Amino acid sequence: GVNASIETTDPNVLLTELDKVVVYSARDNVDWSELAITGLLQSLPFALPNSIALVITDSGAKDYQLEDEVTKILLDKKITVNFMLSNAEGDWCYNVASEKECSVYENLATVSGGKIFHTMNDVVKTLISDINSNTPSLPHECKFRMKFQKKDD
Repeated sequence: GVNASIETTDPNVLLTELDKVVVYSARDNVDWSELAITGLLQSLPFALPNSIALVITDSGAKDYQLEDEVTKILLDKKITVNFMLSNAEGDWCYNVASEKECSVYENLATVSGGKIFHTMNDVVKTLISDINSNTPSLPHECKFRMKFQKKDD
């Protein structure tokens, strides 16, 4: 499930809450699809107009049916949403129930003028480690495969 949202300006509170995030893997025998769109929907009321959002996931969105509701908020508040899609296998959306679980990310990025970043899981782990430590470890030559979308005015 998705826990309640928090609102804070204190970086220590943010880091404490991030430490509570539990990351599962295939070895944990849990379903693959996630409630990524629910999480995005819960965070949007806290976002200022013209904000930029980043969603990091390695799975399809089993709550893709919320796309229209999220789209309305993104357009009303002029929020740009970017997605970092990762997978150790290279094909991040290989084990889902339907194409809609994957296409919702592209649709939301497109409508909001955002981008899709495809990368490997180890890059995401390094990025999160960098955020937690304030000591950059990503090499300058680290590359993301990006898909740019045009935002309709």
